[in-house]
Amino acid sequence: MRRRREQSGIALITVLCLILSASALVTALVTVSQTSTLNLRSYNEFMRSGYLAEGALARIGYLITADRHAYSDRSLGDTDYESYDGERFLADGTERELDYYGTKIRYRITDANSGWNLADNAHVQVLDQIQQALVLDSDFDSEAASDLSDRISDYVDTDDNLTGGGMESGDYQALNLAPLPRNNNLQFREELLYIPGFRELFPPDSDGRLTAIKLLPPDELTTLDGNPTMFTATKLQLKVLAGLDDDTADEVLAALRNYRREGTLLEDQLDALLLSTLERSFAWAESDVYTVNILRAGPEGRPAARLVATFGVVPDSGPANGVLNFLEYFRF
Repeated sequence: MRRRREQSGIALITVLCLILSASALVTALVTVSQTSTLNLRSYNEFMRSGYLAEGALARIGYLITADRHAYSDRSLGDTDYESYDGERFLADGTERELDYYGTKIRYRITDANSGWNLADNAHVQVLDQIQQALVLDSDFDSEAASDLSDRISDYVDTDDNLTGGGMESGDYQALNLAPLPRNNNLQFREELLYIPGFRELFPPDSDGRLTAIKLLPPDELTTLDGNPTMFTATKLQLKVLAGLDDDTADEVLAALRNYRREGTLLEDQLDALLLSTLERSFAWAESDVYTVNILRAGPEGRPAARLVATFGVVPDSGPANGVLNFLEYFRF
Protein backbone atom coordinates (compact mmCIF):
# COMPACT_ATOMS: atom_id res chain seq x y z
CA MET A 1 0.00 0.00 0.00
CA ARG A 2 2.81 2.36 0.92
CA ARG A 3 4.56 1.79 -2.44
CA ARG A 4 1.26 2.36 -4.23
CA ARG A 5 0.75 5.68 -2.43
CA GLU A 6 4.29 6.76 -3.35
CA GLN A 7 3.63 5.89 -6.97
CA SER A 8 0.37 7.88 -6.87
CA GLY A 9 2.25 10.89 -5.45
CA ILE A 10 4.89 10.71 -8.18
CA ALA A 11 2.19 10.48 -10.82
CA LEU A 12 0.41 13.52 -9.36
CA ILE A 13 3.62 15.58 -9.38
CA THR A 14 4.31 14.49 -12.95
CA VAL A 15 0.82 15.53 -14.04
CA LEU A 16 1.17 18.88 -12.28
CA CYS A 17 4.51 19.47 -14.01
CA LEU A 18 2.96 18.67 -17.38
CA ILE A 19 0.06 21.04 -16.67
CA LEU A 20 2.48 23.81 -15.69
CA SER A 21 4.60 23.20 -18.79
CA ALA A 22 1.51 23.27 -20.99
CA SER A 23 0.35 26.51 -19.33
CA ALA A 24 3.74 28.11 -19.87
CA LEU A 25 3.72 27.00 -23.52
CA VAL A 26 0.23 28.40 -24.07
CA THR A 27 1.22 31.67 -22.39
CA ALA A 28 4.30 31.94 -24.60
CA LEU A 29 2.23 31.24 -27.73
CA VAL A 30 -0.32 33.90 -26.74
CA THR A 31 2.48 36.40 -26.04
CA VAL A 32 4.15 35.68 -29.38
CA SER A 33 0.81 35.98 -31.14
CA GLN A 34 0.08 39.33 -29.50
CA THR A 35 3.59 40.61 -30.25
CA SER A 36 3.30 39.52 -33.88
CA THR A 37 -0.08 41.26 -34.12
CA LEU A 38 1.37 44.47 -32.68
CA ASN A 39 4.40 44.26 -34.98
CA LEU A 40 2.15 43.72 -37.99
CA ARG A 41 -0.04 46.63 -36.95
CA SER A 42 3.00 48.88 -36.53
CA TYR A 43 4.35 47.79 -39.92
CA ASN A 44 0.99 48.46 -41.59
CA GLU A 45 0.78 51.88 -39.95
CA PHE A 46 4.30 52.71 -41.08
CA MET A 47 3.59 51.62 -44.68
CA ARG A 48 0.33 53.59 -44.74
CA SER A 49 2.18 56.60 -43.36
CA GLY A 50 4.72 56.28 -46.18
CA TYR A 51 1.99 56.37 -48.81
CA LEU A 52 0.42 59.38 -47.10
CA ALA A 53 3.80 61.15 -47.07
CA GLU A 54 4.26 60.54 -50.80
CA GLY A 55 0.76 61.81 -51.57
CA ALA A 56 1.25 64.86 -49.35
CA LEU A 57 4.56 65.59 -51.08
CA ALA A 58 2.82 65.71 -54.46
CA ARG A 59 0.17 68.05 -53.10
CA ILE A 60 2.75 70.35 -51.49
CA GLY A 61 4.57 70.56 -54.83
CA TYR A 62 1.44 71.82 -56.53
CA LEU A 63 0.66 74.17 -53.62
CA ILE A 64 4.10 75.73 -54.08
CA THR A 65 3.34 76.19 -57.78
CA ALA A 66 -0.02 77.79 -56.97
CA ASP A 67 1.64 80.10 -54.45
CA ARG A 68 4.22 81.17 -57.04
CA HIS A 69 1.42 81.83 -59.52
CA ALA A 70 -0.49 83.98 -57.00
CA TYR A 71 2.54 85.82 -55.58
CA SER A 72 5.41 86.72 -57.89
CA ASP A 73 7.52 88.18 -55.07
CA ARG A 74 9.56 85.23 -53.76
CA SER A 75 11.67 87.13 -51.24
CA LEU A 76 12.05 85.54 -47.82
CA GLY A 77 12.26 86.78 -44.26
CA ASP A 78 9.85 89.70 -44.51
CA THR A 79 6.58 87.76 -44.83
CA ASP A 80 3.96 88.49 -42.17
CA TYR A 81 1.84 85.35 -42.49
CA GLU A 82 -0.99 86.81 -40.42
CA SER A 83 -1.57 89.50 -43.05
CA TYR A 84 -2.73 86.89 -45.59
CA ASP A 85 -6.19 85.33 -45.71
CA GLY A 86 -4.86 82.02 -47.01
CA GLU A 87 -1.78 79.98 -46.27
CA ARG A 88 1.54 80.79 -47.94
CA PHE A 89 4.10 78.22 -49.12
CA LEU A 90 7.55 79.76 -48.93
CA ALA A 91 10.97 78.12 -48.61
CA ASP A 92 11.87 79.75 -45.29
CA GLY A 93 11.95 76.62 -43.13
CA THR A 94 8.75 77.42 -41.21
CA GLU A 95 7.07 74.26 -39.90
CA ARG A 96 3.60 73.82 -41.35
CA GLU A 97 0.68 71.40 -41.15
CA LEU A 98 -1.41 69.94 -43.96
CA ASP A 99 -4.71 68.07 -43.62
CA TYR A 100 -4.30 65.25 -46.10
CA TYR A 101 -7.55 63.26 -46.25
CA GLY A 102 -8.05 63.55 -42.51
CA THR A 103 -4.41 62.89 -41.55
CA LYS A 104 -2.25 65.66 -40.13
CA ILE A 105 1.01 66.06 -42.04
CA ARG A 106 3.80 68.12 -40.49
CA TYR A 107 6.30 69.42 -43.03
CA ARG A 108 8.89 72.10 -43.78
CA ILE A 109 9.90 73.77 -47.07
CA THR A 110 13.44 75.03 -47.58
CA ASP A 111 15.37 76.30 -50.57
CA ALA A 112 17.65 73.64 -52.05
CA ASN A 113 20.35 76.21 -52.82
CA SER A 114 21.95 75.80 -49.41
CA GLY A 115 25.25 74.63 -47.96
CA TRP A 116 28.82 74.84 -49.24
CA ASN A 117 29.44 74.17 -52.91
CA LEU A 118 32.13 71.47 -53.19
CA ALA A 119 31.40 70.37 -56.76
CA ASP A 120 33.93 70.60 -59.60
CA ASN A 121 36.97 71.03 -57.34
CA ALA A 122 35.38 74.05 -55.62
CA HIS A 123 36.44 72.48 -52.32
CA VAL A 124 39.92 74.00 -52.66
CA GLN A 125 38.53 77.54 -52.72
CA VAL A 126 35.95 76.84 -50.00
CA LEU A 127 38.39 75.33 -47.54
CA ASP A 128 40.95 78.05 -48.25
CA GLN A 129 38.23 80.64 -47.58
CA ILE A 130 37.33 78.94 -44.30
CA GLN A 131 40.98 78.84 -43.21
CA GLN A 132 41.50 82.51 -43.97
CA ALA A 133 38.33 83.57 -42.15
CA LEU A 134 39.09 81.51 -39.03
CA VAL A 135 42.84 82.03 -38.87
CA LEU A 136 42.52 83.75 -35.47
CA ASP A 137 40.02 81.22 -34.07
CA SER A 138 41.89 79.17 -31.46
CA ASP A 139 39.33 76.35 -31.71
CA PHE A 140 39.83 75.92 -35.45
CA ASP A 141 42.34 73.33 -36.68
CA SER A 142 43.79 74.92 -39.81
CA GLU A 143 46.10 71.99 -40.50
CA ALA A 144 43.21 69.53 -40.42
CA ALA A 145 41.30 71.72 -42.90
CA SER A 146 44.33 71.81 -45.21
CA ASP A 147 44.65 68.02 -45.02
CA LEU A 148 40.95 67.65 -45.75
CA SER A 149 41.31 69.77 -48.89
CA ASP A 150 44.12 67.47 -50.06
CA ARG A 151 42.09 64.37 -49.25
CA ILE A 152 39.12 65.57 -51.29
CA SER A 153 41.49 66.35 -54.17
CA ASP A 154 42.94 62.82 -54.00
CA TYR A 155 39.43 61.38 -53.75
CA VAL A 156 38.27 62.92 -57.03
CA ASP A 157 41.45 63.04 -59.14
CA THR A 158 42.13 60.23 -61.61
CA ASP A 159 45.65 59.33 -60.48
CA ASP A 160 47.13 57.54 -57.49
CA ASN A 161 49.61 60.30 -56.62
CA LEU A 162 49.46 61.54 -53.04
CA THR A 163 48.73 65.25 -52.54
CA GLY A 164 50.24 66.80 -49.39
CA GLY A 165 48.19 65.53 -46.45
CA GLY A 166 45.84 63.59 -48.73
CA MET A 167 44.98 59.90 -48.94
CA GLU A 168 45.09 57.40 -51.80
CA SER A 169 44.03 53.76 -52.26
CA GLY A 170 46.62 52.29 -49.89
CA ASP A 171 45.49 54.58 -47.06
CA TYR A 172 41.84 53.65 -47.57
CA GLN A 173 42.70 49.94 -47.68
CA ALA A 174 44.46 50.29 -44.32
CA LEU A 175 41.20 51.67 -42.92
CA ASN A 176 39.11 48.87 -44.54
CA LEU A 177 37.54 51.44 -46.87
CA ALA A 178 38.50 49.82 -50.19
CA PRO A 179 37.76 50.35 -53.07
CA LEU A 180 37.90 54.05 -52.19
CA PRO A 181 38.84 56.64 -53.35
CA ARG A 182 36.45 57.18 -56.25
CA ASN A 183 39.12 58.80 -58.49
CA ASN A 184 36.38 60.57 -60.41
CA ASN A 185 33.79 63.27 -59.95
CA LEU A 186 31.58 63.05 -56.89
CA GLN A 187 28.23 61.34 -57.50
CA PHE A 188 26.54 62.04 -54.15
CA ARG A 189 27.41 64.56 -51.48
CA GLU A 190 27.03 62.00 -48.65
CA GLU A 191 29.97 59.99 -50.01
CA LEU A 192 32.18 62.78 -48.68
CA LEU A 193 31.52 61.32 -45.22
CA TYR A 194 33.79 58.41 -46.17
CA ILE A 195 36.75 60.78 -46.20
CA PRO A 196 38.46 60.78 -42.78
CA GLY A 197 38.20 64.16 -41.07
CA PHE A 198 35.28 65.40 -43.17
CA ARG A 199 32.47 65.06 -40.64
CA GLU A 200 34.51 66.91 -38.00
CA LEU A 201 34.25 70.12 -40.06
CA PHE A 202 30.97 69.39 -41.86
CA PRO A 203 28.85 67.21 -39.55
CA PRO A 204 25.67 65.56 -40.90
CA ASP A 205 22.30 66.72 -39.57
CA SER A 206 20.06 64.77 -37.18
CA ASP A 207 18.75 62.68 -40.10
CA GLY A 208 22.24 61.73 -41.26
CA ARG A 209 21.98 63.97 -44.34
CA LEU A 210 24.92 66.15 -45.26
CA THR A 211 22.88 69.34 -45.52
CA ALA A 212 25.96 71.47 -44.79
CA ILE A 213 27.02 70.71 -48.38
CA LYS A 214 25.12 71.80 -51.48
CA LEU A 215 23.39 69.01 -53.39
CA LEU A 216 25.09 67.48 -56.42
CA PRO A 217 22.28 67.35 -59.01
CA PRO A 218 22.14 64.30 -61.29
CA ASP A 219 23.15 64.83 -64.91
CA GLU A 220 20.89 67.09 -66.98
CA LEU A 221 18.99 68.35 -63.93
CA THR A 222 18.94 71.86 -62.47
CA THR A 223 22.26 73.11 -61.14
CA LEU A 224 22.36 75.09 -57.89
CA ASP A 225 24.40 78.26 -58.33
CA GLY A 226 24.81 81.52 -56.45
CA ASN A 227 24.93 82.40 -52.77
CA PRO A 228 23.38 79.89 -50.37
CA THR A 229 20.01 80.73 -48.88
CA MET A 230 19.96 82.68 -45.64
CA PHE A 231 17.33 80.41 -44.12
CA THR A 232 19.46 77.28 -43.79
CA ALA A 233 22.68 79.13 -42.90
CA THR A 234 24.97 77.37 -40.42
CA LYS A 235 27.13 79.04 -37.80
CA LEU A 236 30.23 78.25 -39.85
CA GLN A 237 28.72 79.94 -42.92
CA LEU A 238 27.75 83.00 -40.91
CA LYS A 239 31.28 83.32 -39.56
CA VAL A 240 33.02 82.76 -42.90
CA LEU A 241 30.69 84.30 -45.50
CA ALA A 242 29.43 87.21 -43.41
CA GLY A 243 32.49 87.63 -41.18
CA LEU A 244 30.49 87.41 -37.93
CA ASP A 245 31.95 86.55 -34.56
CA ASP A 246 30.57 83.71 -32.42
CA ASP A 247 28.14 85.84 -30.41
CA THR A 248 26.71 87.65 -33.44
CA ALA A 249 26.35 84.38 -35.36
CA ASP A 250 24.44 82.90 -32.41
CA GLU A 251 22.23 86.00 -32.36
CA VAL A 252 21.37 85.52 -36.05
CA LEU A 253 20.62 81.82 -35.59
CA ALA A 254 18.34 82.63 -32.64
CA ALA A 255 16.52 85.24 -34.77
CA LEU A 256 15.99 82.66 -37.53
CA ARG A 257 14.55 80.17 -35.04
CA ASN A 258 12.26 82.85 -33.64
CA TYR A 259 11.11 83.80 -37.15
CA ARG A 260 10.25 80.19 -37.96
CA ARG A 261 8.47 79.54 -34.66
CA GLU A 262 6.81 82.85 -33.83
CA GLY A 263 6.78 84.65 -37.17
CA THR A 264 8.75 87.64 -35.81
CA LEU A 265 10.33 89.38 -38.79
CA LEU A 266 14.12 89.47 -38.93
CA GLU A 267 14.08 93.24 -39.41
CA ASP A 268 12.42 93.50 -36.01
CA GLN A 269 15.13 91.40 -34.35
CA LEU A 270 18.41 92.41 -36.01
CA ASP A 271 19.92 95.86 -36.54
CA ALA A 272 20.01 97.38 -40.01
CA LEU A 273 23.80 97.16 -40.43
CA LEU A 274 23.83 93.44 -39.60
CA LEU A 275 20.91 92.81 -41.95
CA SER A 276 22.75 94.63 -44.73
CA THR A 277 25.80 92.38 -44.21
CA LEU A 278 23.63 89.27 -44.33
CA GLU A 279 21.84 90.45 -47.48
CA ARG A 280 25.18 90.78 -49.27
CA SER A 281 26.42 87.38 -48.12
CA PHE A 282 23.36 85.15 -48.62
CA ALA A 283 20.40 84.70 -50.95
CA TRP A 284 17.10 86.10 -49.65
CA ALA A 285 14.88 84.92 -52.50
CA GLU A 286 13.92 81.45 -53.68
CA SER A 287 16.04 79.68 -56.28
CA ASP A 288 13.21 77.72 -57.96
CA VAL A 289 14.46 74.44 -56.44
CA TYR A 290 12.78 73.26 -53.26
CA THR A 291 13.42 70.70 -50.54
CA VAL A 292 10.32 69.41 -48.77
CA ASN A 293 10.85 67.59 -45.48
CA ILE A 294 7.84 65.57 -44.34
CA LEU A 295 8.46 65.55 -40.59
CA ARG A 296 5.52 63.32 -39.64
CA ALA A 297 2.75 61.72 -41.68
CA GLY A 298 0.43 60.36 -39.01
CA PRO A 299 -0.80 60.74 -35.44
CA GLU A 300 1.69 61.63 -32.73
CA GLY A 301 2.97 58.66 -30.77
CA ARG A 302 2.34 56.16 -33.59
CA PRO A 303 4.78 54.76 -36.18
CA ALA A 304 5.13 57.26 -39.01
CA ALA A 305 7.34 57.58 -42.07
CA ARG A 306 9.65 60.49 -42.85
CA LEU A 307 10.36 61.74 -46.34
CA VAL A 308 12.76 64.31 -47.81
CA ALA A 309 12.64 65.26 -51.48
CA THR A 310 14.23 67.99 -53.61
CA PHE A 311 12.74 69.07 -56.92
CA GLY A 312 12.42 71.99 -59.30
CA VAL A 313 9.31 74.09 -59.76
CA VAL A 314 6.36 72.04 -60.99
CA PRO A 315 4.84 73.75 -64.07
CA ASP A 316 1.18 74.82 -63.91
CA SER A 317 0.34 72.11 -66.42
CA GLY A 318 2.23 69.47 -64.46
CA PRO A 319 5.66 67.92 -65.06
CA ALA A 320 6.69 67.06 -68.61
CA ASN A 321 5.58 63.57 -69.64
CA GLY A 322 3.91 63.27 -66.24
CA VAL A 323 7.29 62.60 -64.60
CA LEU A 324 8.71 64.75 -61.82
CA ASN A 325 12.50 64.43 -61.61
CA PHE A 326 13.95 64.60 -58.11
CA LEU A 327 17.42 65.83 -57.23
CA GLU A 328 17.13 63.99 -53.91
CA TYR A 329 14.61 61.52 -52.48
CA PHE A 330 14.88 59.88 -49.05
CA ARG A 331 12.20 57.88 -47.27
CA PHE A 332 12.95 56.71 -43.76
